[in-house]
Amino acid sequence: MSNKKVLIVEDDPAIIDIYFVAFRKVGIDLQVIDRGGDAIIKIKSIIENKEELPELVLLDLILPDVNGIEVLKEIKMNDFTKHTPVFILSNNVAPEMFESAEFKPDKIIIKSSVALDRLVGIVKKQLKVK
Repeated sequence: MSNKKVLIVEDDPAIIDIYFVAFRKVGIDLQVIDRGGDAIIKIKSIIENKEELPELVLLDLILPDVNGIEVLKEIKMNDFTKHTPVFILSNNVAPEMFESAEFKPDKIIIKSSVALDRLVGIVKKQLKVK
């Protein structure tokens, strides 16, 4: 097992449950945060305390409080966290949203157009998990 750590910022409990099962099967540990504001607090804590970084962030854009773009900015604007890969995982995104943006995600994945096993494969490839 790999015990790779992935932070997922997602507010849909059904999706979270499905992802937990799928990623656990391949040895990937998920930490779930269901609100954008809480994700920003977590990122600031990681920065301030020099905590272990997640190896990947899966980030929804539509969250109940702060949107995912603000979370992305928080990650990418700090030297300590800016190299952490961030994959936008949302149904409400168009790649052109980020064409002129100062902070860009490493990958954009449309939830509804990617099967679960394909998503797991994309994450495994990023984390270099066999």
